[in-house]
Amino acid sequence: MRAPPCTTLLVSALLAACEFTGSAGVAPIPDEPPPPRPTPEAPRHVEVAQQVRYDAAVYADELVAAGSHACVRANDDRLFCWGSNRDGQLGAAAGGHAARPVRVGGSVQVERVFAGPTQTAVLRRDGEVGHWGRYAPRLDDAVTPWSRRDTPGVGALVGATFGEQHALAWDQGGRLIAWGAPDAASFTTAFLVKPVLVHLSFAVDQASMWSREGKGHGCLVARGGVVACWGNNEQGQLGRAAFEQGIFIYPLVGMASRVAVGEQFSCALGVDRAVWCWGANEVGQLGDATKQRRDLPERVRLPAEVLAFATGRRHACAVVRDGSTWCWGVNDRGQVGASVEIAATTPVRVTALPKAVGVACGDDFSCIRTEQGEARCWGRNDLGQLGDGTLVGGHAQRRVLL
Repeated sequence: MRAPPCTTLLVSALLAACEFTGSAGVAPIPDEPPPPRPTPEAPRHVEVAQQVRYDAAVYADELVAAGSHACVRANDDRLFCWGSNRDGQLGAAAGGHAARPVRVGGSVQVERVFAGPTQTAVLRRDGEVGHWGRYAPRLDDAVTPWSRRDTPGVGALVGATFGEQHALAWDQGGRLIAWGAPDAASFTTAFLVKPVLVHLSFAVDQASMWSREGKGHGCLVARGGVVACWGNNEQGQLGRAAFEQGIFIYPLVGMASRVAVGEQFSCALGVDRAVWCWGANEVGQLGDATKQRRDLPERVRLPAEVLAFATGRRHACAVVRDGSTWCWGVNDRGQVGASVEIAATTPVRVTALPKAVGVACGDDFSCIRTEQGEARCWGRNDLGQLGDGTLVGGHAQRRVLL
């Protein structure tokens, strides 16, 4: 099935609602000094070389991955991360890597965790936001350069997504804020340390971005299940004919509950629990048994209803109803989890895995969270992305040493 005719909402239409003409679609937060607040407790910094000991009591409640690192939020609200620390995303001075999980954030209680290619961010139990990595200038505490009090009119944040140098976050009411450096996937035209409010004509439920070296795109789910995409469009990743630019609104078949994007391709999970993908397909990342680029959503050939899914750089994975894990796309690093050729154009089952309840993908590796609260990973491992204490990668799954 294909998506029905779409309604196009150009950037120019959105700008009519802007209060600030110096930044497309963005209004600045009023520059008023926030009321004084107590200094937060500084977390205990863990040098990347200092690895945590195996702790059988750690139960993974949440798993995220992006770029070349991954993180787990434990059931006691502790945070553990592993992989690349090039930009300080593991909460230590930038540089090096961790082949086993390290404790991040000290005594900070973490409610949610989000990962970007060069960053890690958390929502804390006290409502503040923690941020490590690129453009997080303070390593002496777990608070970003702003707090909720710096963003009047924005409520408690519930989600965030990152490009290489910028970020978006949204609150319970669907209001969107942005910060960082501008590129093709950002909503800003200048470098911003503190967030600005993005004025859209709809509320945001969830979003995903991909960007590298100034190029990229993003998609979001608007309230009601409609998908909007923006940014570069060389391969039809916006759901439009290649190279057509703008912000476009697409009512996918059955609507959507979640989106995830990779390099020049996009996917959405419909409310019917099917995954639909569009854009680049030279290595089978659309999972439709072809290598044909598509600018309209195509249903991925999965065997059952999907519980969770994620995208990497040029591959994707999904957990289906029976707890099995299926991956498709490029497999040059073993990220599909099977000894197939360089590319899998249809989903292949990752064998020898326990039942999964969640999945996450970095650029060239994949991970699941199991029913027992373990994390298992496979794929590229030159920077410790698999968290098993080695730098040996491949399609065989490894247990993360939490």
